[in-house]
Amino acid sequence: MTLMTKTTGLCALASVLAAGSASAERISFNVWVPPSEVIVTALFEPYFEAVEQATDGAARFQLFTAGQMLGPLNTMQGVRDGAVSGGMIDASYYGNDLPYTATFSDLIAFAPDPVAGAGASLETFFHDCPECLAEMAGNNLVALGGSATAPYTIMCAKEIGSLDDLKGLRIRGSIDFHFALINALGANGVNIPFGDIAQSFERGNVDCMLGGPTWMETFGITELIETRLSTVSFGTISLPAMMSFQRSAWEGWSEEIRSAMIAALPEYIANGTIAVMENDEKAAATAREAGMAEIDLGQSIVDLREAFLVSERARVIEAGKARGAEDVEALLDRFLANYAEWEALSEQIGGDRAAFADALRARVYDDLPM
Repeated sequence: MTLMTKTTGLCALASVLAAGSASAERISFNVWVPPSEVIVTALFEPYFEAVEQATDGAARFQLFTAGQMLGPLNTMQGVRDGAVSGGMIDASYYGNDLPYTATFSDLIAFAPDPVAGAGASLETFFHDCPECLAEMAGNNLVALGGSATAPYTIMCAKEIGSLDDLKGLRIRGSIDFHFALINALGANGVNIPFGDIAQSFERGNVDCMLGGPTWMETFGITELIETRLSTVSFGTISLPAMMSFQRSAWEGWSEEIRSAMIAALPEYIANGTIAVMENDEKAAATAREAGMAEIDLGQSIVDLREAFLVSERARVIEAGKARGAEDVEALLDRFLANYAEWEALSEQIGGDRAAFADALRARVYDDLPM
């Protein structure tokens, strides 16, 4: 596999596509996150390498990182129209085109566990959401799956000893879920671009943020965070269409290549999800060594989350209908039923990648509707 590590244009893409075996199927894939991101190192890179090996080079992948070809706002169009063979798609950016698929980006609060969230999202998308598959096909796309993020927790550059201490604080947010939760906490939401987060904490323009501990390292604010409310996960993001390809291209590839791509998915989705969880804990340990306190607010924060889920359900349903997903409530209920089963499975799986992959095969990929 050829990993492009610097900004390139279409000419560079053409030169890459010209390399390698003349008989190989050359498949380009664009992600808009940096090459150092866990999703790249633990999922995309090893997955593509595994497929190349499984097909004896019949498939050759070119992975473009850091938005070299396309960004988050135009990846879907680029894949659909053939600028690249596939790409990392967050359907929340394309709600008008993918109203049902975009719903999964709204289910954060209902998936506090990454393993259960990833499994339930994939099972619901592929086996319980015909509307999702139809709208993907209608946009000349085929989805293969995706992993989950680390849990959202609250991290503050202040000492926090109770929920009352959060009232009136400025908490960084960027999406509807963030601001709904911030309002439920009685705090004030501030939308700060990623590039300004470190400076905003340093200058005292923001008090807290929602995210995982790795964000403290990413933005260089580990030394500034005094408190993390770590005992309650406010949710994870699972994107079942994160790895998508142009349907026209997919249908033109050999059965050998398509079968190899599907067969390798469970192992690397499991690897990507659990690697994120492991990195999260490493970053939390580093922050604790730097003086961050991890606080348990007891039943008060548990009760707040339960109340938040009631209002969040109403928001998700309203938002889905506004996008044109009229039956979004039924989709949410199907997801919740699957999540309950995956939550029990997650307790058995723990951090066992092989066990997670086996569960994905059994419940999702052994009978994948394509």
